[in-house]
Amino acid sequence: SWLRGPFVASGLTQLQPVCRAIDWRPSADRGLAVVTTRVDWLGFKGTGYRQDATYTIFRDGTVLVDQTLTPVGDLP
Repeated sequence: SWLRGPFVASGLTQLQPVCRAIDWRPSADRGLAVVTTRVDWLGFKGTGYRQDATYTIFRDGTVLVDQTLTPVGDLP
């Protein structure tokens, strides 16, 4: 197909996670914790995407996830 060739050639078929940062902070007054992460998901040619995520964990076990994906390298 017209997309398969460039996709395979870009190295995106073998993405590997690389954790760049992780942090957390409790909030006793609101009964929650906030975890932030930055993970680069990169293929064998260094292309892929960066995932910045914030996980808000509430006292009742509910988890709210907010994430941003940013392209890394020359993607097809």
